Parts: sequence; structure tokens; C-alpha cells
Amino acid sequence: FIADSNTYIKTYRGEADNFEGSYINIDASYLGPIMVLKIFQGNNYLILLFNVCVFTSSVIYIARILGVNSLYVASLLLISPLTISSLLSVNKEIFLFSFLAFALDSHFKKSFLLFLIALLFAIFVRWQFGVFYILLLLIGRWRQVLSSRARLLFAILDDTSITTAANIF
Repeated sequence: FIADSNTYIKTYRGEADNFEGSYINIDASYLGPIMVLKIFQGNNYLILLFNVCVFTSSVIYIARILGVNSLYVASLLLISPLTISSLLSVNKEIFLFSFLAFALDSHFKKSFLLFLIALLFAIFVRWQFGVFYILLLLIGRWRQVLSSRARLLFAILDDTSITTAANIF
């Protein structure tokens, strides 16, 4: 469950064989985990405490935004062994909870600052995840533009057909 954690710890200690010196790479992302290791100086107990705090605050934040019971949401998430393992050691997946909280809040409040914070957390997970998030938002915006143009075209056609029918009678 915590296979990546050993890689991050070895990289932090300078013992990794496969680390090429870049925290963000095409096939790997070390930014989030290495940052956590540096902040807490590799202390596993502080990292565990940090992960639990991130998880708890994110679940409460998400539950409040969606109007659901945070204890219920946390219980459902904690059933998964992957969630438990994410809390035990350094990993990049813990930032998914913060990303989701800020992305949801950004969506509902239409806040650019919250979008940037969500994007930062997405990059802590993987840079590709950040790109995916931006593309998802652009596609959503593009669909809204097309949808509004389609409604306008329908309204014009509908108005034209009503006017034509009125002129016939």
C-alpha cells in the first residue's frame, strides 16, 4: 500500500537511484511528498499528524460545501485501505482531498483565487492532474458557450416560426 512512500523517503535522504534531480518530471512527481518531508524533516509521526489534519479538514470542508454529514463521508472514505495507507506515510494522494475541497468551493463561489489554490494542490499530486483540471474547466466553459448559443439559435428560430405562423393567419 505504501510503496511510493519508500521512494520519496529515499529521494529525500539522497539515497534514490532513479531520481533525476527534478521534482516535477514527465513520468514522476516528487513535489508534494518531498515538500512535506522537508517541512517535517522526515519525521513520520509529524507527517502522520499532518495527513490526518489534511484529511479531516478537507472532508469537513467538502461536506459543508455539499451539505452532507462529514462523519458519514469520512467513515465511507476510511473503509478503503487505500485511504488508511494514505494517512500513514508521506504520499502525494493526500493532496487530492485538499484539491477536491478547493475545486468544489471554487466552482460554487466562482472564485479565481480558490481555483488557483485548487490548481496548486493538483500540481502537488501530479502536474498532469493540474493540466487535466484546467482542460476540464475549459471544456465545461466551452459547453456553456455552445449551449447558450444553441439556446439563442433555438429562440431565434422559434420566434421566426411564430412570426411566420402569425403572418399566415
